[in-house]
Amino acid sequence: MLESVLAARADPRWSNEYDFLTLFIDASLADVTPDDASALVESFATLDTPRADGLRKRAGIVCSDEMAAGLLVYYEVRSDSARASIERYFRTEREARAWLASPREK
Repeated sequence: MLESVLAARADPRWSNEYDFLTLFIDASLADVTPDDASALVESFATLDTPRADGLRKRAGIVCSDEMAAGLLVYYEVRSDSARASIERYFRTEREARAWLASPREK
């Protein structure tokens, strides 16, 4: 995930106003520990910069792996207090896209 974000930020078309959708399809996060998740949150925090309009960026994370659900919920709760963006875990892409298309909160 971190490599994907770094690659996106290196693209000259990058905008700090973008929201994100991350899809983990047929991927298992079972080997990722809470410590790994905390380290990931901290790594992303160093890249997290506020939008110019003051609204928080949003990132929808979709994963169909039942074993990863607990870890992703932990990540969501942990990242909310550590980042300028809002992270949400969803079981389906449809739910994530609907949330990303919904009105923003400050």
